[in-house]
Amino acid sequence: MKIDFSATKQKMIDAGLNLTRWAKGRGHAAPTVLRILSGTYPCETGYAFKAIVKDLNESGYLVFKDEDKAA
Repeated sequence: MKIDFSATKQKMIDAGLNLTRWAKGRGHAAPTVLRILSGTYPCETGYAFKAIVKDLNESGYLVFKDEDKAA
């Protein structure tokens, strides 16, 4: 099987742009959203973190481990 890496790279770029638009539309800072998803956000408490995680979950971008097992 041959993988078209250029298509894969473009899909990743498109997904990043969609997530950036999603974040801006909800009033979140796009870099903060990306840091939370990559696990490099330093604080798991606070209003901003909780609000972003809640919005990500409601929008279907984030699935918690418990929900993944249930599906």
